[in-house]
Amino acid sequence: MSKLKCWIVLKFELETKCQLLNNETFYKIKQYKKQTSQKHQKRIKSIGTIQPFTQHN
Repeated sequence: MSKLKCWIVLKFELETKCQLLNNETFYKIKQYKKQTSQKHQKRIKSIGTIQPFTQHN
């Protein structure tokens, strides 16, 4: 029983660490996408053909 409990705790800690890593990675990707989309929008504006993405809905 104690072995099982120990394993569960270890598993939980590992999953928590994984979750934290995933969140950090997700946040970095989100930030990167945000930056690139801003650059992209500036590029589109400089060309002069900006179209709102909301039209497709």
